[in-house]
Amino acid sequence: MKMNMIQELDIAKLKNDELLEFCQKVCSVLNNVNSETAQKSCRTLVAATEDFAKVLDESPTMISLEIQAVDESVDQAWRGMDSELDNNLDHPNAKIREAAVAVQKVWQTYSDPTDLPYEEEYSRIKSLIAIISKIPGDVMVTARVDEWFEALKNRYDKFMTLWGEKTATDTQRFANQIKRMRAELENKYTELAAFVDGWSKYAEIDEKFNAIDDEVANVVKHLNDLIGEYNGRLRDRRQNVSKCIDDILKDLI
Repeated sequence: MKMNMIQELDIAKLKNDELLEFCQKVCSVLNNVNSETAQKSCRTLVAATEDFAKVLDESPTMISLEIQAVDESVDQAWRGMDSELDNNLDHPNAKIREAAVAVQKVWQTYSDPTDLPYEEEYSRIKSLIAIISKIPGDVMVTARVDEWFEALKNRYDKFMTLWGEKTATDTQRFANQIKRMRAELENKYTELAAFVDGWSKYAEIDEKFNAIDDEVANVVKHLNDLIGEYNGRLRDRRQNVSKCIDDILKDLI
């Protein structure tokens, strides 16, 4: 029996409440499976989901959300510049391509910091900004990342101002805890998805798994339906953002 695999979902792009809701639904899908191995694998996700729900519920709402929002804007700037650089490495215009390669050599000195605890993330971004600032401005413009870099610097400064004002408060500790717990939850989901894919492969190729073919197929189907729902949310969000940008540009032209 040919088994389907788990579809991809960029869970890093889900909001905190969406990620919690999604993982709760995943746990529900796997709640009644007969496989003891599957039950054991699911329990780690259940525990991480419950921990994340608890820390979100206990977090001080107003300032914590403000810190998270500014941090998310910094993360978006980092990802935006990373994506633009990656795209331009194969740009048909040789000048743009060569400039992007030059910037990329410096940029890749530091790996993705966006999932790190705040202190470590912003220490790394500070160092990255310092080294990228040494690249001539005309090279940044030609590589088409000058605006993203300005956005990264400005948003970094905004975050550090806010963080500096709140350093000794419970809000920082909660916000940092939320980020750590979220990273743990994302990791547990990734591990579970890998397990289900492996479970599916063995059910397909090993005769001793024939008895659970239907159960595996049912789990994969329900998870893929769920993933499709959340991929749809992300797609709608991107389209809404694109429409807003188009509307703004129409007013400027």
